[in-house]
Amino acid sequence: MIDAKPNTVTRRQALTIGGMGTVALVGLASVGRAAEISDSNEAEKKNIALVNAFCKAFNDEKPDLQKIVSYMTEDVIWKQGALATMKGRAAVVEKLGTIFKDNARVELLVIDTFARGNMVAHTRVDTRSVNGGPYTPYAGPIGSVFYIRDGKIAEWLELLVPSRKPSASP
Repeated sequence: MIDAKPNTVTRRQALTIGGMGTVALVGLASVGRAAEISDSNEAEKKNIALVNAFCKAFNDEKPDLQKIVSYMTEDVIWKQGALATMKGRAAVVEKLGTIFKDNARVELLVIDTFARGNMVAHTRVDTRSVNGGPYTPYAGPIGSVFYIRDGKIAEWLELLVPSRKPSASP
């Protein structure tokens, strides 16, 4: 089931979305590359490897939606900021189907990743090519937070990272 209710974000949802995005981005900014896989414990390394494999599945020449959702729990929740929330694998497959329509290819270019326990966070840039055309970025950098349960992605939260435009004056 996809819940797409623009402009109906509750205060609690906004605080959760903003808070999780802030946690992820602060962690990325403050830890940077110091928290790479080599600095993580074994469970965190497995969680990072799971998320990396999940993202890599998007980059396949002919993405297999069932392969992509196989990295997720049956009751997965995918939140695209305040835009939409997909609940369950079927809803995720439905949403991904709209992304991969028109012979589109998608590449998730992961920039940096870190893990803390069952949480994995990363920044990435998503690009898309339709009908063999050039790859173009969707919107800008994306911050994602994944929660892992029993070796699968149980929750996936995505937030657009605002880009800064250089000012005209110093």
